[in-house]
Amino acid sequence: MLSTAALATKPEIPGVNGKAYGHMSKEGRMAAILAAKNAKVRSVTKSYMYPDATGTDTRYDYDEDAWGKLLVKYKKDMVKFHGHNLEANKEYELFYDGKSIGEKTMSNDEGNLRINASFDIPEDYDRSKFVLKQGDSTKLVSRVVRLRGEESED
Repeated sequence: MLSTAALATKPEIPGVNGKAYGHMSKEGRMAAILAAKNAKVRSVTKSYMYPDATGTDTRYDYDEDAWGKLLVKYKKDMVKFHGHNLEANKEYELFYDGKSIGEKTMSNDEGNLRINASFDIPEDYDRSKFVLKQGDSTKLVSRVVRLRGEESED
C-alpha cells in the first residue's frame, strides 16, 4: 500500500505559505492583526493650503484666489507642493514648523508654483504646520480638508 504524507509546519511569520493567521489562537490572531494595523504607514498624505484668514466653512473661489495642494510621501521622505493663482514671477519658500524645506522657488507667469523637496518626516508629524511664505509674509497655510464652495441657487 502506497501513501503520501505531508507534514505541515506552522509559519513563524503570518501570511507566508498562503496562511494568514489560521494556525494561531484567537487571541494571538487578534494581537497579530492589531500589530499589523498599527505598523502600517500610509505612503502618501494630502492636504490643501489656503490664505491664513480662510476658515474651514468659508466659501472659496478656486478660479481666482491662491491655493495649493501638498503631498507628503513617507516612503521617499519627500514633499510635493503645487500652488495656483499666486503672484506671478515671485519667490516662494515652503516651511514646516518654522524650518525651511528646500530652496526658494519662483512662480511662473500664470502664478503657478511647484516645489519638490526632501523632508525628514518626524514621528509626531502634523500637516497643519506647513506654511508657504513670500519673503517674510505668510501666503498660504495648510488645512487637512479642501474648502467647499457654496452651492449656487441657479
